[in-house]
Amino acid sequence: TAVFRQVLLALERKTKKRIVVPYRDSKLTWLLKDSLGGTARTLMISTCSPTDSDLDETLCTLRVCQAARKIENAITPNEVVQSVEASP
Repeated sequence: TAVFRQVLLALERKTKKRIVVPYRDSKLTWLLKDSLGGTARTLMISTCSPTDSDLDETLCTLRVCQAARKIENAITPNEVVQSVEASP
């Protein structure tokens, strides 16, 4: 998850200036490249535990979600091109 967090932080900084996002550092971030920094709407769901033994992991999850909230994607709808059939 450290690589995932690095990608989210790089995407957050990318909105302010030109920066390289390290998608290739992890298979997960490479697969999610279009969703994270592309032109898609992305929903992130996280699970937090109320137990004391999972406090560190819950805080880490909340920090990652906070970084993900700051990412701004430029959403562009896909255009549907209909082909014109040639008349005989």
